[in-house]
Amino acid sequence: MVRFWQCYSSFIFEITEESPTLKKLTITNTNEDRAVYYSETLSIQDENEFRSLKLYPNPAQNKFSIESNVNIEKIKIYTLIGKDIAEFQ
Repeated sequence: MVRFWQCYSSFIFEITEESPTLKKLTITNTNEDRAVYYSETLSIQDENEFRSLKLYPNPAQNKFSIESNVNIEKIKIYTLIGKDIAEFQ
């Protein structure tokens, strides 16, 4: 469990990691009243599956290759400023 807390004159807040995808924020005021908020990362795909993804050469000129154990349905390429420049299906 990862914990982080901060104290201000009127309240204390604490952020705890309940699991790798679940975070809990507890805010306590000077009267010991508490508000608890949860935030959970939702995903339909396990991010660990993408660790096997290989893109080469890097940097590429006109051609690159991708290897992956995951079925890739679509690839989009963006510039550094976010402009969509290519899409492959």
